[in-house]
Amino acid sequence: MTNCFRAGPDLVHWDLTALGDDGPYRLSVHHPHGSIVEYFGRVSEALVREGQLEALLIAARTAERYAGNTDMTASILVVDDDEGVRDTFAHTLRLEGYEVRTAPNAELGLHAVETRRADAIILDLRMPLINGLGFLYRLRAQDSYRKTPVAIITGDHCVKDALATEMQELGAELFFKPLWVEDIVDLTRALLKPR
Repeated sequence: MTNCFRAGPDLVHWDLTALGDDGPYRLSVHHPHGSIVEYFGRVSEALVREGQLEALLIAARTAERYAGNTDMTASILVVDDDEGVRDTFAHTLRLEGYEVRTAPNAELGLHAVETRRADAIILDLRMPLINGLGFLYRLRAQDSYRKTPVAIITGDHCVKDALATEMQELGAELFFKPLWVEDIVDLTRALLKPR
């Protein structure tokens, strides 16, 4: 049985091998800084240990990135009515060490920024009731958020030029779905760069 997970930008592979019909089992975890090999009598013990190692490696990588990069303490708000997109973005950015909050619609997103500061916002364009542009206008009306970096994401590749220009004039960058893990991380880093 083989699988992989991400610890920050590192892709970690693990392999669980039965050395006989009923064990023992060898768990091998390979990451850029080395390998861990352990043996277990039961497969369930090996799987529990794999979960522990995954958590340890992610925590270590996150701590390493906090120590070396000040923008890792940044607070990111993700506003998207698609739960899958919201959860994927949040999970990816948390693995990178960011503090992430989410909101399923513009109204709750606006409430989130009123209750706690966001250093950058990733926002869906197409949402019910108040869309991403409506959120952006309301956000920019607040003095403390006039310069906050905002990325607007959409799966609509036919955004009219006038709409794209309006978003740009409001200080938002437009990105198109699908976005891969690396895209999400790069987009966030770009938002947080000093301007």
